[in-house]
Amino acid sequence: MALPAVGAAAMLAVMLFGWSQTRRSAELLLRGEGDQLLEWAHRSWRDQAHGPPTDEGLTRALAQQGDSGVRFVALVEGDGRVLAKSGPLPSNFARARQQPPGDVTRDGELAWVRSRPLPGGPGRPPPPRPPPDGIDDDEGPGPRPLGVSLVLCFEPRLAVKVERTANATVVAGLLGGAGLLALSVFARRLLRGRDEALHELERERRLASLGTMSGVVAHELRNPLASLKGHAQLLLETVPAPQKPQAQRVVDEAWRLERLSASLLELARTGAITKVPTTLGPWLRGVLAGVDAGRLAIDDVAARGTWSLDPVRLGQVVTNLVDNALQASAGTPVEVRLAQQGATLVLEVRDHGPGVPVAERERIFEPFVTTRTKGVGLGLAIARQIVALHGGSISVGDAHGGGACFRVEVPA
Repeated sequence: MALPAVGAAAMLAVMLFGWSQTRRSAELLLRGEGDQLLEWAHRSWRDQAHGPPTDEGLTRALAQQGDSGVRFVALVEGDGRVLAKSGPLPSNFARARQQPPGDVTRDGELAWVRSRPLPGGPGRPPPPRPPPDGIDDDEGPGPRPLGVSLVLCFEPRLAVKVERTANATVVAGLLGGAGLLALSVFARRLLRGRDEALHELERERRLASLGTMSGVVAHELRNPLASLKGHAQLLLETVPAPQKPQAQRVVDEAWRLERLSASLLELARTGAITKVPTTLGPWLRGVLAGVDAGRLAIDDVAARGTWSLDPVRLGQVVTNLVDNALQASAGTPVEVRLAQQGATLVLEVRDHGPGVPVAERERIFEPFVTTRTKGVGLGLAIARQIVALHGGSISVGDAHGGGACFRVEVPA
């Protein structure tokens, strides 16, 4: 993401520099257009050297220019008195004739220019060789300026064309930069999605292999474990009292191995779930009926109506999460909340234990990963597998007031 952003920023900087230079060129063109038109107006004034310039004369000279871009021309004295004009005075003429000589100012789509004082005067012949630009007579011989100036209003066609081209270039550059950034973001998301898909595919492949192996091992251990447990229970009933603790330990370990075998078989179970319309409130309270009510705080008010789910297997998820929360809470109540949020069923189980470190929050859902000394690390792995079969997700975060909050989301 950083490289495309730097590239877009560099492109924007180059574009803005080019735009500023183009604006500078437009200003030079504007001044050049103004000087050129002043030279034309000066020639028209010299053509009337046999007498004072008249309104009709300037109007006729303006008409002879055709579509030159000049909209108004006037000859004014230094005190602002208008000697001749080519038409009615525009509304902004008063400001234009007060601007410094030689300056060109923009007025929307038009521009105003005022010449420096012209040589000669009304009714006087111009000098034999007027200055090359027709405006400045500081060099060379000629009569002293008498304060007569030309004021023109014209369309700066070249300057406007250049400005529009520069603005179009800026807009195109901005759109190009935005497109580049959007394409980079889109490509990054595609790559991230591909990486996540590959990671998920690898995890599923590893879980499938592990499940197959677990199923084989559990199946082979089931019958020997059942025989071991039965004989250990018989032994417990017949041994003398001093040996009973040792015999009881054999029975307990046999029970533990049997539970592990059942968990391995559950992990290997990857068949399809059976969804049925389930009434949410009674289903949740039925799942938690065997738990001490004093240790639970159930909130299912926001869960109304029915939901399509596998009540047995999703109930196994609820039982697993609540058992873990009760072991982590150390006597404090566990909060269970079931709610519908739009098209998603949300189950949250909050405890008041030590919580789950951020670095372990994804890893605890892997098989055989546990934080308890007597745990086998299969409960959360099985829970995630069941939730995934429902098309949902399971995650863990921090609970308010400390502890962990496990959140299960099941879409409709």
